[in-house]
Amino acid sequence: MENAPENILNSFELGGEKFFKEVLDQMPGITYIKDKAGVFLYVNRNFSNLFNLKKESILGKSNHDLFEKEFADIFRQSDLEVLEKKQAIVIEEKAKDFNGVVHYYQSHKFPLMDEENQVYGTGGYSFDITDIKNQKLEIELYKSQLIGSSKLASLGEMAGGIAHEINGPLAVISLSMESLKKAQRKNQLDDEMLLDIIADIESTMERVHKIVTGLRTVSRESSYTKNSATILRDIFTDVLGLCSEKFNSFGVKIDIDLDAPLFDLKILGDRVQLSQVFINLFGNAFDAIENLEEKWVKVEIAEENEFACIKVTDSGKGIPQNIREKIFNPFFTSKEIGKGTGLGLSISKNIMSQGGGSLNLDTQSANTSFVLKVPKAVLPESSPTLH
Repeated sequence: MENAPENILNSFELGGEKFFKEVLDQMPGITYIKDKAGVFLYVNRNFSNLFNLKKESILGKSNHDLFEKEFADIFRQSDLEVLEKKQAIVIEEKAKDFNGVVHYYQSHKFPLMDEENQVYGTGGYSFDITDIKNQKLEIELYKSQLIGSSKLASLGEMAGGIAHEINGPLAVISLSMESLKKAQRKNQLDDEMLLDIIADIESTMERVHKIVTGLRTVSRESSYTKNSATILRDIFTDVLGLCSEKFNSFGVKIDIDLDAPLFDLKILGDRVQLSQVFINLFGNAFDAIENLEEKWVKVEIAEENEFACIKVTDSGKGIPQNIREKIFNPFFTSKEIGKGTGLGLSISKNIMSQGGGSLNLDTQSANTSFVLKVPKAVLPESSPTLH
């Protein structure tokens, strides 16, 4: 075996072209050489097997002779790019096999140069990445299902609060109606009293409307596109509509000023997904502080260049050092069994990243604090200020 390398070299020297073709035939991908007109001069065995054609019936043909126009046009376009730039390129392509099944390829194409540095053709090799593409699609589908599961879990945890939110206004309406009937029976109903009661009922119905609107918004399917934009105040109106009553019932103060000018900021992102992020943060804060003596959640808004910065802080004493690196991991939770899915922060961070923003733990804060950055849709000229 000591002479094996020498034998290989001798084989190459004695029958270089045959040796070269044998090596290419053994490659796992497909390889090909074309002239400047796009006519095939060489293909390896995998190429002919893929399309169930003999090499002889491929050589001398162009892409448009062998493939559907949809695919052939793209192949030719990439060949022309290589010829024009005289540089190698790496692209993703697709083609149908002889059974009509579409395969995806990562193709490496390069120019063939003569001794005078003139291009006389193109070469390439392509690897089938169909399985990888399918796996990515399955992963994206699974992610979508996890997001839906997390959303339902968040809404489920808030269901008690939502019931309180609606029962409260209904009780007000019921009392107003009783007062109306009582006054009417005693002939004490005058125009002023009637108008006051009607005003109370209308105000209460508006409150119910906001709760239902918030629930409908957060529950619907996301329609996110790259240029989706929403007003920051609308997001927190949805969130507070779903959780403020629960917080109030347990004595948790929500420190937020929706009338502050910075809540007028228009940000890039989907209202549904961003609402889900804040519902998750508010829910986590509630679970962490509901049994503390001091119970509050504070929201601060600032501008930082092209970003809106939202800081959500609660009265908890921070995340323990030994789990800070884990809190954004899928399925990690520090809550008791049966409380929380361990997906909230992971999905929230992913939502923020996909939208060009970020979600991070503020490790410098004395309390538990998360900082979110969201790209602004409009860039106001005001200076950075917290509100």
